[in-house]
Amino acid sequence: NIDYVNCQITIKGSTLEEFSKNVVFGQSSFALVGTTYSPTQNANAKYIGKALVSSDKNFVAEDFAVVEGTTQIAEAAFASTLRLKKITIPESVTYIGKGAFSNCKNLTEVVIQGQVEIDDNAFSGCSSLKTISGKIKKVGINAFTNCSALESIDLSSVEIVKEQAFTG
Repeated sequence: NIDYVNCQITIKGSTLEEFSKNVVFGQSSFALVGTTYSPTQNANAKYIGKALVSSDKNFVAEDFAVVEGTTQIAEAAFASTLRLKKITIPESVTYIGKGAFSNCKNLTEVVIQGQVEIDDNAFSGCSSLKTISGKIKKVGINAFTNCSALESIDLSSVEIVKEQAFTG
């Protein structure tokens, strides 16, 4: 049950921010909602609770740092963001959603400061991606498909690598 109250969403008595602490939101989950929670003015990124759910593809910084305290990067949050060249993911992030960075053609570096699970197609089509540093626990299906420039990735912490994770 979702009620619209004074331009805020309440879900079974909780605010959207409280509700979303343990919920993964997909792309456009609340596309008709006029506002989203934002812990900071972080280079045109939008947050709901502790999930980074989208970015303004035309105005995101070339060197982008996700806000500390964020726990997940949602499905397609940065998909096809051509300006993005480097992303720094703080220790608090444990999950990168499906297609989160897919087709970021100019992305060259990913810095993971903690340990993450990377879901299906998360970086597929990132043809300029050269380096991924940090600990990775899981690599999803087609996670790095068509990342033909990839030179360096640390897989020493990996527990699961799904099908076709590094094809193309």
